Amino acid sequence: MDAVLMIDMQQGYFSDPDLEEQRPALVDACSRLVRGALDAGALVVEVVTVHEHDRSTWARNMLEDDKPFLLRGSEEAARLPGLPEVGPPNGVVLEKTRDSAFHRTDLVDLLHERGIDRLLLCGISTESCIGATALDAYSHDFETVLVADAIASPSQDSHVRTLDHLGRSYRQPGVGVADVLPTLTGA
Repeated sequence: MDAVLMIDMQQGYFSDPDLEEQRPALVDACSRLVRGALDAGALVVEVVTVHEHDRSTWARNMLEDDKPFLLRGSEEAARLPGLPEVGPPNGVVLEKTRDSAFHRTDLVDLLHERGIDRLLLCGISTESCIGATALDAYSHDFETVLVADAIASPSQDSHVRTLDHLGRSYRQPGVGVADVLPTLTGA
């Protein structure tokens, strides 16, 4: 069975002009994938990065620079408008504090409980949160597909290099939304 992981589609990331330029196409592609997954009865996990005001969840660079990002309740932590709502029974929102959606979360348990064996990743950014999650998915023995036209990066070069590396080294193919929609499986 499949799960779509939609990663970090939040306002704060799109303050980067290069990502903002890609935003309409990315929201459209992620929306089509999420709707298709929900229609097929597949699990959709909306992964969001959220940090606490008390600094307890801040990453090393945030602490060293004394520069908070994606604080709980802030506008920058808010999800992008235009995305389909994700909720029960086949949708879950998962909070993370580091690049990988697996780091100190219950994602592995959730996926095993639902009988998931294939992950389809979409969202941002290719070389950071998508890449880290893809590598951890490999470490946990999940088949992983990178939905390339539903993934973006501030750097096109980094985007292409990361997708190529994950495809060659970890057998995580990059495919398009239109190619993956007919293959979605659910409960």
